[in-house]
Amino acid sequence: MENSLNLGPNLRIQDYERLEFLGDSILSYLVAKYFFLSTQEDEKRKMPKELHKMKTSIIQNCCLSLIVIEQGIHHHIIYNEKAAAFKEQFDKCVEIVMDLNRQFGTTRQLCEQMEKRARQEQMEESKDQVMQEEVSTF
Repeated sequence: MENSLNLGPNLRIQDYERLEFLGDSILSYLVAKYFFLSTQEDEKRKMPKELHKMKTSIIQNCCLSLIVIEQGIHHHIIYNEKAAAFKEQFDKCVEIVMDLNRQFGTTRQLCEQMEKRARQEQMEESKDQVMQEEVSTF
């Protein structure tokens, strides 16, 4: 990652907020690319409005933190020397996320399971509605 982002040899990093802006933009691009490529065969989800909803639903600090940890990007974070307390908190967060991943799977796997359950519940609700309609016709 460090080699793929060449900011030039003369750049002195003094403003970490500018780098944070750049990092957020890169993550946003990666999320958009993932949804764009993974929904090509899905007639509903490949529509721009749906792509936008999916992207904006995941571009939140919590979700991005999970992605950063699960993909190992956090190993490349350059911490401000004055932010030792933040580094300690983030390191604890990394440990918790990794423990949860070992117990329950990655965030992606959990999201896929939740989507599967939601589809199953929708199918059951549809079946119940059809049965109620059939009963009411008698």
